[in-house]
Amino acid sequence: IQLQLLRSKVTLRPMKQLVRVHMYDMQASYFIYGGLVFTPLTFPYLENEYGKKWDKKAPIKLCDHAFFGIPNKENEQVVILNQVIVAVY
Repeated sequence: IQLQLLRSKVTLRPMKQLVRVHMYDMQASYFIYGGLVFTPLTFPYLENEYGKKWDKKAPIKLCDHAFFGIPNKENEQVVILNQVIVAVY
């Protein structure tokens, strides 16, 4: 068996995540439509909603996006229904 050494150059870039881990120096974004409040899924949201052990309490689909989601397009994000504003008459 004859072994050969192959050399090649590979450019590595930081992996972009589908769900933001940190929100430092950023305002929270949201969209309200007909009393429905939509917001991007973030790690701080998951921790606030499900507690310190959110990875064991949150729905599996949200955890899947948080840990393994990779955006297909620039600025792609997971948007969730965060709240329903009730109108009182």
